Amino acid sequence: MPSKSAKKTEEKSADLLSFLGGEVEARREAKVEVAGGSGELERAVISFLRSKGGKAAKSELYEWAKKRGVPPAALYNALTKMLQSGAIRRSFDENLQEIVFALTS
Repeated sequence: MPSKSAKKTEEKSADLLSFLGGEVEARREAKVEVAGGSGELERAVISFLRSKGGKAAKSELYEWAKKRGVPPAALYNALTKMLQSGAIRRSFDENLQEIVFALTS
């Protein structure tokens, strides 16, 4: 019968999602990339808004981020920082019936 310490090391080496293989590793790498470059993400959001004429609906922004592999939480954090710094503003567009983010400068 193995000792308790041997069981603990075996449990730590096994990952709940290890059967997925490389897919999980790719996701981890993408998350590290985004976490390390929040300034890059903010610049990319500004670039996206400029390409849309200075403003874009929230759904467009989240769809753009999803295509780029950006986690929604990372996008939310970047938008929050940008709102606090005054780089963008948030308003409700009655025509679209949706929240719109627009560049301030």
